[in-house]
Amino acid sequence: MEVVVEAVETETSAADVVQLHVKKETPEVVAVAGSEFLRVGQEFGSFAEFETCLKKYSNATYSTWTKHNTKTIEAQNRTQMRKKQHAWHLDEALVYYAVEVRCKHGGGVRRKGGGVRPNQGTLKLDCPARIYLRADTSKNKLVLKILEDQHNHDLDRETFLHLPEQRRLTSSDKLDLVKSMLHSGVKVQKIREYLHKEGHYVKNKDLYNLRQKMQKERDEGNPALNEVLAVENVESHRAGCESNMLLRADRDKGVLEVMRLVSEHNHPTGPDVSYRKTKRIRNNPTTRKQAAESLPSPRKDNTANMVKAIIPPLTSELHKGEAGRIGIIGGCQEYTGAPYFAAISALKVGADLSHVFCTSGAAPVIKSYSPELIVHPILDQPDAVREFEKWLPRLHTLVVGPGLGRDPAIMSTVSSMITSSKARGIPLVVDADGLFVITESPDLVMNYPTTLLTPNAVEFQRLFEKMVGERPSQVDESQNVKLLAQCFGNLTVLRKGMEDIVSDGFTVIMCSTDGSPRRCGGQGDLLSGSAAVFYNWALLKHNRKSDTESSQPLLGPGVLAGYMACRLTRECSRLAFLDQGRSMTTSDMITKIHLAFETLF
Repeated sequence: MEVVVEAVETETSAADVVQLHVKKETPEVVAVAGSEFLRVGQEFGSFAEFETCLKKYSNATYSTWTKHNTKTIEAQNRTQMRKKQHAWHLDEALVYYAVEVRCKHGGGVRRKGGGVRPNQGTLKLDCPARIYLRADTSKNKLVLKILEDQHNHDLDRETFLHLPEQRRLTSSDKLDLVKSMLHSGVKVQKIREYLHKEGHYVKNKDLYNLRQKMQKERDEGNPALNEVLAVENVESHRAGCESNMLLRADRDKGVLEVMRLVSEHNHPTGPDVSYRKTKRIRNNPTTRKQAAESLPSPRKDNTANMVKAIIPPLTSELHKGEAGRIGIIGGCQEYTGAPYFAAISALKVGADLSHVFCTSGAAPVIKSYSPELIVHPILDQPDAVREFEKWLPRLHTLVVGPGLGRDPAIMSTVSSMITSSKARGIPLVVDADGLFVITESPDLVMNYPTTLLTPNAVEFQRLFEKMVGERPSQVDESQNVKLLAQCFGNLTVLRKGMEDIVSDGFTVIMCSTDGSPRRCGGQGDLLSGSAAVFYNWALLKHNRKSDTESSQPLLGPGVLAGYMACRLTRECSRLAFLDQGRSMTTSDMITKIHLAFETLF
C-alpha cells in the first residue's frame, strides 16, 4: 500500500493544526517493514522516545537518517512573540517544535566513491525519503505528520551493518569488556567472533584502532614519556651523510632507550661550519631526478655501511653450514623452475647448503638443473611430514611456496610442515602458492614474528581483504602494508611492486631503486631465496648476546632482510637487462648475483 500524505495548514487554529488526507490506491492493508515502530499520527512524549523508535525503524529497514531541518521550542516562542501571540509552555523533553529527519543520501549529487559502501558520504543521491514531526500544543506531544519511506537507492543489510555507527560499541559495559580482553592479549579475531555472536558487527580495523587509542591514552598519562615520543627518530638528511640516531620508547618502563647512534659524518662539523638547508631526497625516481642537480649524490657505499654488519665474514674458521642451511618447500610436476631459482639464489647469495622438498614427479627435473641442490621427493608421500621433521634440526630458514601448486592434499601437508617448523622456532619466508595457504589459514603464521611474507599486488589484496575485511586504501599504500603486518601480530610483510614496501608493523621502508622494465617469471623466487639467507644472517646478528645495543641493526631483522633482498633483486635485474635487453630471463639475473652483491654490500 502506497501512502501519500498531504499536509494542509489551516489559519483558524492557534496551534496551527495539521489536517492529513490519506489516499489509498487499494483497500488492502499491506504490512510495511518497520511500520510497527513508526507510523503517521504516532505521538511521542519526548524527542528521546522518537529517537529510540527511529533506531528500531532504521534497523528494521536498513536505512540511515539524520536531522535536516529543526525548529526548537524557544525559536517558535520567539516567533510567537514577534507575531504578538502568546507563547506556548511545552515540555522541555520535546526539544523541538518541528523537526524534519531525512535519509542520509539526501542533498546534492557529489563525486561517487568506491569500496563496500559506494553511497556513503562521497555520494549524495537526493533521496526523497523523510520524516516530519510537529508539536501538538494541546497534547504537549510530538506528532509524526509525514512519513515518506520511498528511497531512490537500494537498502541492504550488508551495507547497513558496515556503517561506522552500527559497528560502534555504545554500551559502556561491552566497551570495558573489550578493552579488558585487548589488554589481556586476546586475539583480535577471537574478540570479533565473540562480538558478532552478541550482535555487534565490528571489523578487525575497529579493534586495532581501539587498541591504539588505549595505548595513546596510557602514554598521555606519563608526561616524561610523552615528551620523548616527540623525538622518536632523529636523523640527518644531508645527502650522503650516514649519521643517525634511533630512539625507542619502552612504554612499560616509561623511559627512552638509545638503540643506535652513528656519529660518523662525511662532511666537516663544528661551531665554525655553516649549513645550507637543502630539500630532502625521498626514495622514489621522480624526486631523485628533480633533486639530482641541486644535491650531491649519495656515497656509493651507503647501503653497504647500513647492512654490512649482518653479513658474516668469510674466514677459514667457518665450517660447512655455518653461513646458512636453507630449505625450500615447493615444486610439483608442472612447476619445477621456481624452487630451483629460489634454492640456487640462496646458494649464490652465500648460503652453504640448499634443500628442496618437492613432489616425486618434480625431483628428477630439479636435480638435473644443478648437482649442488639437495632434493627430497617427499611432498606427495603419506609420511611426508614425518620425513620432513627429520631434517628440521639441520635447517636455519624455510622458504614456503615456490612452485607449490594448489593440490589440496599437498597444501594440507605443507600446513602441517609449517606447524612443525614453528614448533622448532625456524624462521619462514612465504611466497607464491604458500601465500594462498596462508590466506586460507591465517592462524598458521598468526603472532609468529619471525615470518616474512612476500606478496605481489594481487596476493597482497587477497591477504588484506581476508585480515582487515576491506579493500586496501588507494591513498596510502605504506599504511596498508603496516596495517596488514599488525593484523598478523607484527610479522614482516614485503609487498612487491613498482615500489617495494617492507614493514613489520612498527617500521615502514620503501625500495624504489632502478631495476629493469622486463617482467620475466622467476624474479620473485630469486627474491625469496635471497631473503631467506639475509633473514638468517640478520637474526643471528640480532640475537647474538655478545653484541652491544649500539651495534644492533637500525632496522628489525625481517625488515632489513626484505629490504636487502629487494635491493639485490633490482640490481640483478638492472645488470642482466643491460646485457640481454628484451631477451633477459631469471637465469640471466642469477648469473649477476655475485656482481650485484659486491656492488651493493
